[in-house]
Amino acid sequence: MIYLSGVFMGLIIVFTIKTLRNDDIKLTTEEQKEVLKVLQANPLTYSKNAECRVDCRNISEKDVKQLLQNGNFNFNEKSPVAEPCPSYILEGKTADGKLIRVTYLSCDNETRVSSAIDLNKNYKCDCWGKGKT
Repeated sequence: MIYLSGVFMGLIIVFTIKTLRNDDIKLTTEEQKEVLKVLQANPLTYSKNAECRVDCRNISEKDVKQLLQNGNFNFNEKSPVAEPCPSYILEGKTADGKLIRVTYLSCDNETRVSSAIDLNKNYKCDCWGKGKT
């Protein structure tokens, strides 16, 4: 009996952790449109990490904004759970043909870029100290 209650508690813990993670979240087309409206409406800001990454990888603010217009949601990549700001990953091609992925945080009064990468080129960016990429 004790064994079964332990197994039951373990299943509850695993289910709770899996539920709290957002890696299984999918949005309907209408929900995606609503998220994009909110992301587009708020002023765009950048985390320190994102500032470094966009600079190092030659990703312009125009590219970041363009992705909000015609990018595709990527639900296959793990998006960090950012409370109280939900995060969304968008991918798409820039006007100059780069394939980029940007993580946006939807905060109360801002859309914060937390990460940006060029999917076709591996850059050596020293954003967090010597040798880190």
